[in-house]
Amino acid sequence: MKFKEFSGAPFSYFETYSEQTFLKVYHSLLDESDFLQNISFRKNASASGFISFTYKEILNIVDSMTQQMDVEVIKINEPIPIIFSNPFDLILSVLTIWRLNTIPVPLNFHLLKNDLLHQINFLDADKIICGTEHAKNFLSLNRILFTNSDLSIKSSTTDLKSESTAVMLFTSGTSGKPKAVPLTFDNLFGAFKAGNSIFNYSETDSWYLNLPLYHIGGFSILTRTFFAG
Repeated sequence: MKFKEFSGAPFSYFETYSEQTFLKVYHSLLDESDFLQNISFRKNASASGFISFTYKEILNIVDSMTQQMDVEVIKINEPIPIIFSNPFDLILSVLTIWRLNTIPVPLNFHLLKNDLLHQINFLDADKIICGTEHAKNFLSLNRILFTNSDLSIKSSTTDLKSESTAVMLFTSGTSGKPKAVPLTFDNLFGAFKAGNSIFNYSETDSWYLNLPLYHIGGFSILTRTFFAG
């Protein structure tokens, strides 16, 4: 199947595929979400326990999160480390960071505190988005919070380009300390096109996200989902 070329902002795909299902999430991940308690939405789980979200619904949640965060502390193109054991919250964080035209850096929550601090220092980061259970380990960092306050949006429309850094992912460190590798949207879309030439993706495909989002295998499942609708 032929897909449109990448136009810059990933959110154009969310608008194109607006009413189609983007994500099915097991209900327990929503119950444990750090974000949804502050966002007005009501959905019922299916008999299997999964709750479906369209592209439009996810975009609405991301826009609500953008409105509820103190965006004045965020700088454009600033690497923002993200630590969540809940993959749903991690996905929402990545999309929100893109909405603010900056760079998500998902980190492996299984690592020891000192290893995570090493990676954060490598990024020279002074901010973090993390789950409540991880916050106590990073008190020296400015934890970006999402609240109910009526904060104005600094930039709800992104100016992302195909050559913009889309994500930074750490290597496994087999030849030394892990290092953060920047990947552009062009890189991600190139990988998507290479996969499409073999697997011939379709809008009717479903992808089981069973790989961690802090490595390229899992993160590519996320990106190919919205590239392919």
